[in-house]
Amino acid sequence: MSAANHAVRSLGRWLVFSIAFVSSASAVWTLARTSIDAAQIAEVTTSFALHENVVMFRKRFADVHGKQHVALLGDSTLLAAAGMKAPRKQALPERIAAALHKYGEHGEQIELSTLRVPGLGPAAMFLISQEIIDARPDRVVLSLNLRSFSYDALRAFSYAESAGWLAPSQLFEALSLPLFHGGLTADRLLFYRALVTCGAERTWPEVRRLQGRVFKLREWLATRADSAFGIKANEDMQSELGLARWVRQTTEVDKLARQSSAAAERSLRPLFRGLSLQNPGLRILSTVIARFTHANIPILVYTAPINVDHLRKLGLPMRELERSLQTIARTVRKQGGEFVDFHGVLPERAFRDPGDHFTFDGQPNGTFRLAGHVAAALVKSVPTEPAKYVVQ
Repeated sequence: MSAANHAVRSLGRWLVFSIAFVSSASAVWTLARTSIDAAQIAEVTTSFALHENVVMFRKRFADVHGKQHVALLGDSTLLAAAGMKAPRKQALPERIAAALHKYGEHGEQIELSTLRVPGLGPAAMFLISQEIIDARPDRVVLSLNLRSFSYDALRAFSYAESAGWLAPSQLFEALSLPLFHGGLTADRLLFYRALVTCGAERTWPEVRRLQGRVFKLREWLATRADSAFGIKANEDMQSELGLARWVRQTTEVDKLARQSSAAAERSLRPLFRGLSLQNPGLRILSTVIARFTHANIPILVYTAPINVDHLRKLGLPMRELERSLQTIARTVRKQGGEFVDFHGVLPERAFRDPGDHFTFDGQPNGTFRLAGHVAAALVKSVPTEPAKYVVQ
């Protein structure tokens, strides 16, 4: 009888705990949603942006038929910029398309489809490589930002949660790569994959977006408190923090914002010290190139321009940078890819900000100049007669 009573009490405690847990979780969810809606907190960008962008890319890609269909992949240097009066003509992919027409029938057979994601680097490229392969492009062009080899970039733009949509065939390969430098440890990788496999591919991103918006409530509450008491404590604090970041990361050259010496050295440190074959970013890039090659999809990698004139003025070791570029070139070619180096093709005033985004109007027009170089390399890379895609 005592054993039965103990079992009943245990079951009762378990039921009470379960009901309390579900009730409190529901209350927190409802309260959070009500609070952010009342505060009108805007949607926030999450690391699911990578997966969401590649899904939209594949839908657009499927609508294009014929010609030599090329997938152009890159970071914010491919995006339209604030101030562009005609983004459909001034953004880099559109400039490249216009430049291709100058090569007559050969250039006109090339049709570009662009996937542009801020900070897209080797780790993120690996996560979506199977999606790109499954889209079956005739060719891939990858814009490679040299800053993506730094540990800061690996952490900031890992898009780790997009690993939930990795193809099962990629899991073992992913576990053998140094993705943990971007925060994607083995346990997180398997957990994310399990969530998607269990059917949480919609609920999970929604919860993460809600969490991101809830975190912004602190700033909203601080602003409301300042307004209620007639002070500017939060505004002053944010201003001081912004100024501190600006001073640490930027400098001014001829009235133009440029990277500070410390920020430039940090963002390109692996290349200034001589890029090792064991660099996590280079190892992952090598795997990405090999995946496309094994799928019989030719891939052309070009280095996005950086402000070499400014780097020289800062006294940074450019000779080591050149040697590192040779290491990247050998790695890409060893895996069967093509490599062209555009890191030094633009003059100092062709860059409009410390992040080395290009000018898009006036003179010098960095976007226009780079588009010409990319188009020339692409025309040289693409055969006169389109090659047939081979499925393995």
